[in-house]
Amino acid sequence: MKSYEGRVVVAKYAKEGEPSRLVMLGRGDNGNSERVGTRGINLYGLEEDVAGAIESMRGNPDYSEVRVARLKMEVANNAEASQMFRAREGLIVIISERGRKDDVLVGKLAGDDKKAAKDLPGSEMEMNGLEPFSKWEEVMPCIQASLMKINYDVRVATFDLKFED
Repeated sequence: MKSYEGRVVVAKYAKEGEPSRLVMLGRGDNGNSERVGTRGINLYGLEEDVAGAIESMRGNPDYSEVRVARLKMEVANNAEASQMFRAREGLIVIISERGRKDDVLVGKLAGDDKKAAKDLPGSEMEMNGLEPFSKWEEVMPCIQASLMKINYDVRVATFDLKFED
């Protein structure tokens, strides 16, 4: 089991010709801001990093509604550990293709278009308004469908996001 706790910057991203979505940024390996999941789960720890990300996003017309939040996650590293989450709420599935560093954070299907992530019974968190699954029974179909795909590694995690403002 691996735990993460830190701050993220969340903003609405709406580029012309693309559907709008919420993006959740953390600190990338190179010190720049990156979407959480791009190269793993990297959260901000320093106030200067958060301030720099906010300033950068507010200067870009594609971003609006920029907010800071505190994110806590516990990630099960295997199926046995994920069983500990059966009684928990606020769960997500983390899917990564073998050999790649990118993670896709998947929560419940939401919205009018019900877009599925990677043809699974769940939506990418950025597309569903950062809505995790409510209970274990909602997570299981996504896990089972993910396991049918040969090149995917699948992990279950808790997802507790609280905005600071």
